[in-house]
Amino acid sequence: MEASPIYTFFLVDDDIAFLNLMGRILESRGHKVLMAHSGTSAIIDIPSEKLDCVITDYQMVGMDGIELVRDLRESSAMQNVKIIMVSGETDNAAITEATESGVDGFISKPINPATFVDQIIQILND
Repeated sequence: MEASPIYTFFLVDDDIAFLNLMGRILESRGHKVLMAHSGTSAIIDIPSEKLDCVITDYQMVGMDGIELVRDLRESSAMQNVKIIMVSGETDNAAITEATESGVDGFISKPINPATFVDQIIQILND
């Protein structure tokens, strides 16, 4: 059986408990995780090293996920990085806005810890 690749994720959410939950789930599967608690700090802290995926919340205080995604997509360094939005806002308008901003995938909150990593890997492989 082939070993699963190890990915580097940058997580952004202003809900610290949820941010830590996502991080623990991904780390339990061997992935590298970096975190920021706001869109503004994410812009500052996103590493120049190889990054596979940014996972961001939709609604955050200050810079929201939509604005963060638009800013990231303007960077040439982020063109090949997958961006996934995780949100409790799951109506068509929110999903359309997220897609138009440049996300590669959308996962609804509350997440299912048993399937969360598999959902992300599916988006990374699409």
